[in-house]
Amino acid sequence: MFERFLSVLSALAVMFTLLPSLMVSAGVVYIPTSTSTQYLPTVKILSYSLGYDGSLFSEAYGSGTLIDNKGTILTNSHVIQSMFDPSSPNDAFQVCLTVSNDVENPVCEFTASLIVHDPDKDIALLKMDKTNVTGQSVKFDFSLPYDNEAKPEVGDTVTVLGYPDTGGRTITFTKGVVSGFTTENGLKYIKTDADISFGNSGGTAVDADGNLLGIPTFIVGSYSAEVLGYLIPVDRIVSWIDDNKNKVVVDDSAAKGQLRDAMKANIDANKKGTYKNDYPPYEVSVVDGWKFGNSLEGAFENSTYGYSQGTNSVIIYPKEMTAANASNYVSVSVTDYGYEVTLEDIEYLLGSYSKDVYMDSFGTGATYERVKLNDKYDAIKETFSYSDWYTGAFVNTVTYYVPYGDVVLNVGYSYGDGQDLTDMNQIVSTFKVDMSKVKVDVVREVYSKALGIRVKNPLGSDYYLSDTSYSYDGQDFFGANFGKKRDYSFVVSIYSAYYWNAEHKGNFAKFKEDTIKDAETWYEIASKGDLTLDGHQGFYLTDQYDLGFGETSYYTTIYVENDKDSYVTVYYSGTGDGFIGGMKDFKSILKVTQLSNKGKGKYKLPNFMGSNGGATALGDIKNYVYEIQIKNLSRDKVFGETAPAKFNPEGPLSRKDFVVWAIKANASVLADFETFKTTYTKCSQDCYKDINYDSDEAVYIEYAKSKEVISKRDKFSPDEQITLMAAFKVAFELYDYKIWKAPSFVPWYVPYLHIGYSYGFMPYGVDEAEHKLTRGEGAFIIDSSRWGSVGYYGGDLYYSEPLPLLEEELIY
Repeated sequence: MFERFLSVLSALAVMFTLLPSLMVSAGVVYIPTSTSTQYLPTVKILSYSLGYDGSLFSEAYGSGTLIDNKGTILTNSHVIQSMFDPSSPNDAFQVCLTVSNDVENPVCEFTASLIVHDPDKDIALLKMDKTNVTGQSVKFDFSLPYDNEAKPEVGDTVTVLGYPDTGGRTITFTKGVVSGFTTENGLKYIKTDADISFGNSGGTAVDADGNLLGIPTFIVGSYSAEVLGYLIPVDRIVSWIDDNKNKVVVDDSAAKGQLRDAMKANIDANKKGTYKNDYPPYEVSVVDGWKFGNSLEGAFENSTYGYSQGTNSVIIYPKEMTAANASNYVSVSVTDYGYEVTLEDIEYLLGSYSKDVYMDSFGTGATYERVKLNDKYDAIKETFSYSDWYTGAFVNTVTYYVPYGDVVLNVGYSYGDGQDLTDMNQIVSTFKVDMSKVKVDVVREVYSKALGIRVKNPLGSDYYLSDTSYSYDGQDFFGANFGKKRDYSFVVSIYSAYYWNAEHKGNFAKFKEDTIKDAETWYEIASKGDLTLDGHQGFYLTDQYDLGFGETSYYTTIYVENDKDSYVTVYYSGTGDGFIGGMKDFKSILKVTQLSNKGKGKYKLPNFMGSNGGATALGDIKNYVYEIQIKNLSRDKVFGETAPAKFNPEGPLSRKDFVVWAIKANASVLADFETFKTTYTKCSQDCYKDINYDSDEAVYIEYAKSKEVISKRDKFSPDEQITLMAAFKVAFELYDYKIWKAPSFVPWYVPYLHIGYSYGFMPYGVDEAEHKLTRGEGAFIIDSSRWGSVGYYGGDLYYSEPLPLLEEELIY
């Protein structure tokens, strides 16, 4: 469960030296030794999935154990299963073997197919191919038997082998003892204190005699820093292995073929010193011992490379990697634009996004100039420096963007301060590409016969269409994206989807009801309504959001029934006037979208902004300092079932309103309040003389009094403007903050102010306990404190749980 890699792009590259022979000696060596040239039975596994565009991307890596002489590997299911659908496996698997006396250089030249996997037991079997990617055969006589007489007991020695990130992702072994046994979710586990970390999953755990005991699966830690590893006992799954190991393998030939081709291309490149790509037909050579990396595997090998760049890309790095040159590499990658790209298009992209939004925010700023790369290719040269978030090192980059039909070749290098650039410049100077082979694939329509969906581009040449359809797990998925050249604010996406809820299949009305209810729970809906697309019924939702940095943004989602099992979703978004300005083009796309009626059905398209061109609720808080917090509370219906047209944020906040808001704003408090209401029979004792107990607010006030967050006295003063200290007491007591007890010489409100200051709950410019709150300030306090401490990152609100206040923190 810890090996899941969150990136959906394909990996970069690290390729190791090809050994001259793949035959091994008999007798199993399971721990590295300097005298043996045998492979070890513990293997590294890298899992890949085939994307909708036909390219591979990295999904996970982990470890496994070769358990017989037929190439069967035992591992965890979560090492080989899809991150998107745990019931489905990945499409292709790379296997790395380690020679006993050369542990620093795993040989990653092997592939495998899936035999079977069981997500519930978290176990899986792979079958290694009998030849590596260069065609050499392997004899699997270095396996570790899975059926043995070992019976582990508490205190027995355990050795764990695998490829964890803490070990540099080469094979690593740690020792510990059997700490105990446990049952989790109906499954038996061996507990051990042997060090296990990310990447160990699916690996090997053996006893002092070398008997296979279990599969390292996950770890459990505590605040005391104690960490225990959990092993699946092999003796519990012997029969499962016996029943499944001889089954026919499940193979995705296209994915495996692409994986083997990519692996072989890098092996050949390292032999010849030159990497040649099919299309775009570029080549680049190495100098002075630099090496080509496997364009997939590298995503798990070195964080410096940042992200994967696809199977038609290459990474080149120094022969010997050290701390000093860890940032040094040369790379060539390809970006698909979907239309014929010019230097002006590249300048627009870099100038409008990379420089203004990213570069100047996280680095020293980027500079751009038009140049001739290698005195031959028109390019935009970008120079940029930044601080690497992972290593903390300052990194410099130089990238040349070369337009090539509907793609762009990105040729560049990275280096740390003080590094010699001679080799990198020389490698870049070897780059060349055949410009006579340029081709542009213009997509004019996207069609799925299986789903009966067809989309055409009805707009001018400034707009382009991309086909993102794909097949997954036996089902066809339609996908089409519209964009506008040099205007990245216009995006329309059309996708098919299958109902995951059985109640919605064949019941579009139920799907509509549940979808709208869910959307209104989480978003501020500007408008909603019905529509018809090619005679098929549908509905839409337009939500709005504003983080306080300018115009309101709108996001329209359309849902249209396609058949009893599937529906079509359409997405369109934009900001303010741009959203309205692009509406004509958006509707033009919808009017040529064909479903089963092939364009002969009726089209009824509404005004997606609503009759007033947008939402009118909370109309007086735009660009207000606490706009986000007020909208958050409104979304949760704190101010009523519908948001008020005007909020009056600068107006006085009454004691009564603050108590009601505070109770409504927190789900757990509100649930407890609803239970209180079932037994509420007005006031029976300690009643307030100024409260009308027939009013709707009375039950909230009585609930707050029962929780002792407001005082038991003659009067409550419901319409009096609430003070900062009184508001803090109500909020922090209701939300179960740990309140330290003030000594008699300390005013009662000091502990509450302490929390307010410590966690950023003080409204801007407020520093007096008796300050009388405005409605906006009260909304800020409630929305902030109901979740925890509040902060800002990149303009987005985020929350974290407050830490308990310790007595040592108090200052009198």
